[in-house]
Amino acid sequence: RVRPRGPAVCHRLLRMDSAAVIAALEEPTPDRRPVMARVEAEATPAALTEALRGAPTPLTRQLAADLLGRRAEGTAATALLAALSDADPGVRASAADALGKVMLAHGPQVAPDAGPSLLAAYDQETDPGVRHMLIAALGAARYREATPLLRAAAWARPWSEASAAA
Repeated sequence: RVRPRGPAVCHRLLRMDSAAVIAALEEPTPDRRPVMARVEAEATPAALTEALRGAPTPLTRQLAADLLGRRAEGTAATALLAALSDADPGVRASAADALGKVMLAHGPQVAPDAGPSLLAAYDQETDPGVRHMLIAALGAARYREATPLLRAAAWARPWSEASAAA
């Protein structure tokens, strides 16, 4: 099976389950890149999705969302939408980013509920970084009702007043 993005790995070679994914991503390391590459190459889509849903630490959920986005896993769209309500802003931002990548790779039909869900998440979100990622995902979703918001965001200053004052 060929993936729209990410490593071309035969499905039968994928051998990490969700427990192995969580264990690998939670292992302390000075450089996560080799771990991320190994998990990306060896984890099944279902294992990554379960890690996103069930990992105890926010960083592990965030990394699972990142990997699902890098692989543009269409089967993870529902879990990524659910992760938009995670308590951690890093997880929410990674989920929005991954969802945008999934929709760019597969089209908005992969997650028909994404547009309204992303717009509702944007309306409730207070973290500027997460809002930025939600705007990008809304663009990928091609959700017509978000067009005024997307136009306003395109003309907005790229920095907040708080960061300009720092």
